[in-house]
Amino acid sequence: MNRLTTQLHFIQGIKDAKPQATRALLASAGEDLIKALVQCAIKSLDGNHSLSKEENSTLSKYKNRLRVLIDPKLVSKVNGNF
Repeated sequence: MNRLTTQLHFIQGIKDAKPQATRALLASAGEDLIKALVQCAIKSLDGNHSLSKEENSTLSKYKNRLRVLIDPKLVSKVNGNF
């Protein structure tokens, strides 16, 4: 959880930014930010987040994109198996 808390301001910036700014932020993102985003995706797909029905239906559109984001090599690193 420490990685998420250290990258929280970047994640909130990505959430609030316009699409073009989001792409620019992600293009210049460091390794820790990418790992934090992948960790969020893993937790969402595993069902570790308690989501409302509205949030769940919104994220269901992006389920396949989240699965593509999670590379098996990166998943082992995110879970702490460095």
